[in-house]
Amino acid sequence: MDSVKEPAKVRTTRSIGPLRTISDVEALERIPYDELVPARSVYDLFVNTAAAHGGRPALTVLRSPDPQDVGLALNHRQLLGEITRAANLFSSLGVAEGDVVSIVSKTHEQIPALIWGAEVAGVASCLNYMLTAEVIAELLRVESAKVLVCAGPELDPELWSKLRTVIGNVPTITSVLVLGAGADPPHTAVIEATAALARQPSDRLIFSHRPTRETRAALFHTGGTTGLPKMVPHTHGNQIHAAWAFAQAFGITEEDVGLNGLPMFHVGGTSTWGLSILGAAGQIVIMTPSGYRDPEVARTFG
Repeated sequence: MDSVKEPAKVRTTRSIGPLRTISDVEALERIPYDELVPARSVYDLFVNTAAAHGGRPALTVLRSPDPQDVGLALNHRQLLGEITRAANLFSSLGVAEGDVVSIVSKTHEQIPALIWGAEVAGVASCLNYMLTAEVIAELLRVESAKVLVCAGPELDPELWSKLRTVIGNVPTITSVLVLGAGADPPHTAVIEATAALARQPSDRLIFSHRPTRETRAALFHTGGTTGLPKMVPHTHGNQIHAAWAFAQAFGITEEDVGLNGLPMFHVGGTSTWGLSILGAAGQIVIMTPSGYRDPEVARTFG
């Protein structure tokens, strides 16, 4: 079934062949799972794609609906480096296994690597930036957030104004990592993300903890239609299997490019249209920080 042979130790989650009949499914099920999916953590997925297809395009982030307005373009080797930097930064800020890094932002250029770096060092919690200040504060308290990542006034003045009222009401927050310049610290240490990331090594993890399939990787909140949104945990194993299963179902390989206009605070943006493609060594294109909420994206789509 496997049209492109990859060494087992660096196997990506790419589709190993078309699933057209029940016989194809049965043949797939006869292969031991650990042979199909050797990754033990989300970090392993990025290590494997970098080893197998390091020079292929991985992540492109558009600043605007203009497809030529590229803010960031990374291959798989570079993406692994940025995720490593992010994990090291969070570790330097005291994040350890089980500690929550809350990310409240549109999908600006550094957000994807910060999300997956948070999963490596601790637990990433992606919150809907459109929630009210009161709800965001309550969710941060419920999850005992240790580090808050957000866009600052240069990138999103409306969000920063809202979050300034939140930070002082969440006693567990020890650091606020801000994207862009101009942030005035309200009650706690504010760190400019770009400079802080640049000080971290990109070729190795500086901490000893390594997540496993059973380690909690992320928290995603529900819609909140019956009250305060509930926090739903994902393990590394959950996310690895979702990436692999989507790749098998949709035939995703390193040749594929996905246009991702879904928010990263939702599993659709991070897993369904994120890790499923990146784990197969394909490429995702983030269609503006606001995704499909930007009306110009629909007008220029295709």
